[in-house]
Order: sequence, then structure tokens, then C-alpha cells
Amino acid sequence: MAFVEFLEFIGRIAHFKFRSSPDISSQNLTQKIEYILDDLMPAFGLVRNEVNIFVEENSESDDDY
Repeated sequence: MAFVEFLEFIGRIAHFKFRSSPDISSQNLTQKIEYILDDLMPAFGLVRNEVNIFVEENSESDDDY
């Protein structure tokens, strides 16, 4: 299995597992994938790294426009 196929597999599992759970089904896919990885990774002695997502929107105006 190619790595990209594995990633798609994890995403599909997350979508399928939480589709009927009313409290989790409204969350975005990234949060569902984190739940799946938290369940899956300890079996292999791994720990998921927390990701800090911060989008900074700084733009400088351009006088040409």
C-alpha cells in the first residue's frame, strides 16, 4: 500500500467510525483523524505529536493595484 493510500484509508476510517455519533459527527475531519490516531498509534509504541495551527494574515498593500 502506498503512503498516500494509507492516509486516505485513515481518513475514511475516521469518517465512517464517527458518522453516527451525534457529538463527534459535527466536528471536522482533522479532529476525527486525531481520535483515530490516538487509538491506533499506542499499539505500535507511537505517540501523536500535537500540531499548532496558527494562520497569521499579514499583507502589505501594493501601490500598483
